[in-house]
Amino acid sequence: MKKLLCRHRDEDLFKKIGFGVIHKHLDEKQAIVEWLLCGRMNFMMKKYLYILDDNEIDGYRREQ
Repeated sequence: MKKLLCRHRDEDLFKKIGFGVIHKHLDEKQAIVEWLLCGRMNFMMKKYLYILDDNEIDGYRREQ
């Protein structure tokens, strides 16, 4: 499975935790994210993330 790079939408949190990689998609609204700076994994709602992939818009997979 392709790893998707992401970051938190909140600028202050992004400065603290940096970028993350989506480890597992739970459904279309939720994911497990592994943060690269600290190595922690968190359950996240995708609406709080910027997913840095051309096929994603506002946390949701764009139809192709």
